[in-house]
Amino acid sequence: MRVVKVIVLIVFFFFCMIFFVQNTAMLSTPLILKMDVFSVSYASPEVPFYVVLLLAFVVGGLFSLAYFILERMRLGAKVKEQAGRIAALEKELAASKSYSGLSTGYASPSFSSPVETASQVPGTYAAAGEESAETPAAEQEKAEDK
Repeated sequence: MRVVKVIVLIVFFFFCMIFFVQNTAMLSTPLILKMDVFSVSYASPEVPFYVVLLLAFVVGGLFSLAYFILERMRLGAKVKEQAGRIAALEKELAASKSYSGLSTGYASPSFSSPVETASQVPGTYAAAGEESAETPAAEQEKAEDK
Protein backbone atom coordinates (compact mmCIF):
# COMPACT_ATOMS: atom_id res chain seq x y z
CA MET A 1 0.00 0.00 0.00
CA ARG A 2 2.86 2.34 0.80
CA VAL A 3 4.34 1.80 -2.67
CA VAL A 4 1.01 2.67 -4.27
CA LYS A 5 0.87 5.94 -2.29
CA VAL A 6 4.38 6.89 -3.42
CA ILE A 7 3.53 6.15 -7.05
CA VAL A 8 0.35 8.24 -6.83
CA LEU A 9 2.32 11.15 -5.32
CA ILE A 10 4.94 10.94 -8.07
CA VAL A 11 2.26 10.95 -10.78
CA PHE A 12 0.53 13.92 -9.08
CA PHE A 13 3.81 15.83 -8.89
CA PHE A 14 4.51 15.02 -12.56
CA PHE A 15 1.16 16.43 -13.70
CA CYS A 16 1.60 19.52 -11.53
CA MET A 17 4.98 20.21 -13.12
CA ILE A 18 3.53 19.82 -16.62
CA PHE A 19 0.72 22.21 -15.65
CA PHE A 20 3.19 24.82 -14.38
CA VAL A 21 5.50 24.54 -17.42
CA GLN A 22 2.70 24.76 -19.99
CA ASN A 23 0.94 27.68 -18.25
CA THR A 24 3.93 29.82 -17.29
CA ALA A 25 2.56 33.00 -18.90
CA MET A 26 -0.85 32.70 -17.24
CA LEU A 27 0.56 31.73 -13.84
CA SER A 28 3.08 34.58 -13.88
CA THR A 29 0.45 37.32 -14.21
CA PRO A 30 0.51 39.62 -11.18
CA LEU A 31 -2.42 39.41 -8.84
CA ILE A 32 -3.58 41.86 -6.18
CA LEU A 33 -5.83 40.48 -3.45
CA LYS A 34 -8.28 42.96 -1.93
CA MET A 35 -10.56 42.75 1.06
CA ASP A 36 -13.08 45.40 2.19
CA VAL A 37 -14.82 44.68 5.51
CA PHE A 38 -16.77 47.29 7.48
CA SER A 39 -15.00 50.20 5.78
CA VAL A 40 -11.62 48.65 6.48
CA SER A 41 -9.81 47.76 3.30
CA TYR A 42 -6.70 45.75 2.67
CA ALA A 43 -4.81 45.21 -0.56
CA SER A 44 -1.89 42.83 -0.91
CA PRO A 45 1.20 43.66 -2.88
CA GLU A 46 1.38 42.27 -6.40
CA VAL A 47 2.21 38.59 -6.34
CA PRO A 48 2.29 36.13 -9.21
CA PHE A 49 -0.73 33.84 -9.48
CA TYR A 50 1.38 30.71 -9.01
CA VAL A 51 2.37 31.92 -5.51
CA VAL A 52 -1.30 32.21 -4.55
CA LEU A 53 -1.95 28.76 -6.02
CA LEU A 54 0.95 27.19 -4.11
CA LEU A 55 -0.02 28.94 -0.85
CA ALA A 56 -3.60 27.67 -1.21
CA PHE A 57 -2.25 24.15 -1.73
CA VAL A 58 0.02 24.39 1.34
CA VAL A 59 -2.74 25.86 3.53
CA GLY A 60 -5.14 23.11 2.42
CA GLY A 61 -2.51 20.49 3.26
CA LEU A 62 -1.96 22.01 6.72
CA PHE A 63 -5.70 22.06 7.45
CA SER A 64 -6.00 18.44 6.33
CA LEU A 65 -3.02 17.47 8.48
CA ALA A 66 -4.53 19.22 11.52
CA TYR A 67 -7.87 17.50 10.94
CA PHE A 68 -6.32 14.05 10.64
CA ILE A 69 -4.14 14.57 13.72
CA LEU A 70 -7.19 15.57 15.77
CA GLU A 71 -9.17 12.63 14.38
CA ARG A 72 -6.31 10.26 15.22
CA MET A 73 -6.20 11.62 18.79
CA ARG A 74 -9.98 11.21 19.14
CA LEU A 75 -9.86 7.64 17.87
CA GLY A 76 -6.89 6.85 20.13
CA ALA A 77 -8.86 8.09 23.15
CA LYS A 78 -11.83 5.98 22.07
CA VAL A 79 -9.61 2.88 21.72
CA LYS A 80 -8.21 3.48 25.22
CA GLU A 81 -11.72 3.85 26.60
CA GLN A 82 -12.86 0.65 24.92
CA ALA A 83 -9.74 -1.22 26.09
CA GLY A 84 -10.49 -0.12 29.66
CA ARG A 85 -14.06 -1.28 29.28
CA ILE A 86 -12.90 -4.65 27.93
CA ALA A 87 -10.47 -5.05 30.83
CA ALA A 88 -13.23 -4.24 33.33
CA LEU A 89 -15.62 -6.72 31.71
CA GLU A 90 -12.94 -9.43 31.62
CA LYS A 91 -12.22 -8.79 35.30
CA GLU A 92 -15.94 -9.02 36.06
CA LEU A 93 -16.17 -12.25 34.06
CA ALA A 94 -13.20 -13.75 35.90
CA ALA A 95 -14.73 -12.77 39.25
CA SER A 96 -18.03 -14.29 38.18
CA LYS A 97 -16.34 -17.54 37.14
CA SER A 98 -14.39 -17.82 40.38
CA TYR A 99 -17.52 -17.08 42.40
CA SER A 100 -19.50 -19.80 40.63
CA GLY A 101 -16.67 -22.30 40.85
CA LEU A 102 -15.82 -22.21 37.18
CA SER A 103 -12.44 -20.55 37.53
CA THR A 104 -10.79 -23.02 35.17
CA GLY A 105 -13.15 -22.13 32.35
CA TYR A 106 -13.98 -25.80 31.70
CA ALA A 107 -17.31 -27.43 32.34
CA SER A 108 -17.42 -29.86 35.22
CA PRO A 109 -17.19 -33.52 34.22
CA SER A 110 -20.63 -34.26 35.65
CA PHE A 111 -22.27 -32.28 32.84
CA SER A 112 -20.08 -33.49 30.00
CA SER A 113 -22.57 -35.78 28.31
CA PRO A 114 -26.27 -35.29 27.70
CA VAL A 115 -27.13 -38.76 29.01
CA GLU A 116 -25.87 -39.34 32.53
CA THR A 117 -26.16 -42.33 34.76
CA ALA A 118 -27.01 -42.04 38.41
CA SER A 119 -23.43 -42.82 39.38
CA GLN A 120 -22.11 -39.88 37.35
CA VAL A 121 -24.34 -37.20 38.87
CA PRO A 122 -22.95 -35.70 42.10
CA GLY A 123 -25.15 -36.15 45.16
CA THR A 124 -26.83 -39.35 43.97
CA TYR A 125 -26.29 -42.79 45.32
CA ALA A 126 -24.57 -45.37 43.19
CA ALA A 127 -26.12 -48.69 42.41
CA ALA A 128 -25.21 -51.68 44.55
CA GLY A 129 -21.59 -52.69 44.12
CA GLU A 130 -20.52 -49.33 42.60
CA GLU A 131 -18.51 -46.61 44.23
CA SER A 132 -20.29 -43.70 45.87
CA ALA A 133 -20.65 -40.74 43.55
CA GLU A 134 -21.16 -38.15 46.25
CA THR A 135 -19.15 -34.97 46.23
CA PRO A 136 -16.32 -34.55 48.74
CA ALA A 137 -18.32 -31.86 50.54
CA ALA A 138 -21.29 -34.23 50.98
CA GLU A 139 -18.99 -36.98 52.24
CA GLN A 140 -17.45 -34.55 54.74
CA GLU A 141 -20.88 -33.54 56.02
CA LYS A 142 -21.77 -37.21 56.52
CA ALA A 143 -18.55 -37.79 58.45
CA GLU A 144 -19.32 -34.81 60.70
CA ASP A 145 -22.87 -36.04 61.34
CA LYS A 146 -21.62 -39.45 62.59
